[in-house]
Amino acid sequence: MTEAEWFGQDSEGYNRLMFALGPRRSRLLAAACCRAAAHAAGGPVDEVVAAAAAVEQFADTGKSKAALRRARQAVRAVRNREQDRPIEFARSRLLFRLLWAAEVAATENIPHRAVEELIVAQAEAWKSWPHNSGSFFHLYTDIAGPVVPAAFDPGWRTPSAVALARTMYEGRDFAHMPILADALEDAGCADEAVIGHCRDPHGVHVRGCWVVDLVLGKA
Repeated sequence: MTEAEWFGQDSEGYNRLMFALGPRRSRLLAAACCRAAAHAAGGPVDEVVAAAAAVEQFADTGKSKAALRRARQAVRAVRNREQDRPIEFARSRLLFRLLWAAEVAATENIPHRAVEELIVAQAEAWKSWPHNSGSFFHLYTDIAGPVVPAAFDPGWRTPSAVALARTMYEGRDFAHMPILADALEDAGCADEAVIGHCRDPHGVHVRGCWVVDLVLGKA
């Protein structure tokens, strides 16, 4: 899939893509999109970031519904408060789409509507979108992985590779992906897709990254 095809999907198309990811990865994608949009929208977004963290926790542990409910309530309170503030129109549209999407993401349902809403917001605000926030398409491909899944040898899950992947995953800091490539090669991995994804100088990585998931046995 190309970036143009990604942006050209209709609601049914995004729905299919999200269901293909499955509940955990679709929630992680929604959380990643919320974080990226929060960076583009500016404040107030602390509640959105907190909601994204609650969604990630629920995706990985199934806990807790109470945390999701508190996140929804906090985001809704911001949305209600911001309605009456005179802010620039383009930012207003992005902010309110973001707040609505974060509220939808923080539910027990697969949050395909949240991702779709943010894609629309990004398309509308693309000219002013911060370059370092990137396109949601790149977040999607980082999580979805290649069309033909890599054949991952369990023997590549060495203690050093697993420890590095876990540190990046838990800290949401993926700067050491090239070092993960080194560790995987030391373990005997020569898969071009795996190594290439780790060393891509323009790569975007988030929780749910398909290579990190493989190393951690989450895929």
